[in-house]
Amino acid sequence: MTRVESAAMSDDLLSRFLRYVRVDTQPDETSNTFPSTPGQLVLLEMLKHELSELGASDVEMTKDGYVMASIPANTRKARVPTVAFFAHVDTAPDCSGHNVKPILHRRYNGRVMKFPDNPHLTLDPAASPELRSALGNFSLTPGDAESGSFPRLE
Repeated sequence: MTRVESAAMSDDLLSRFLRYVRVDTQPDETSNTFPSTPGQLVLLEMLKHELSELGASDVEMTKDGYVMASIPANTRKARVPTVAFFAHVDTAPDCSGHNVKPILHRRYNGRVMKFPDNPHLTLDPAASPELRSALGNFSLTPGDAESGSFPRLE
């Protein structure tokens, strides 16, 4: 893969991820259904559609909200193991998933991260030393205090 192809794939992956984290997937702990909220169903349908667009086969969503698909191996080697990826689409119940506005910090410089929608909220490496592991990489943070939690990309 060339550097240009790698950069394009990285930009596409980041674009998809930014779209996914904007979907409100906060669970409803009182629900008896799976998925427990309409937002979770929106994200599951989005993933199902995108897997089909990417050429996956046997794409389906179960009644319990599991999306499954097959992607053929890209090698001619014999006896290549099957790989499965599993993930959940809900955020923590105590974190709002409403109106998430992720902020991309390219080449994180180690300084305090600020949130435009809430100037009193900061992420400070002095209080969170694990931020030092993101130096030089990029990270994502929620854009405001009401946003749901989502993983930092490094």
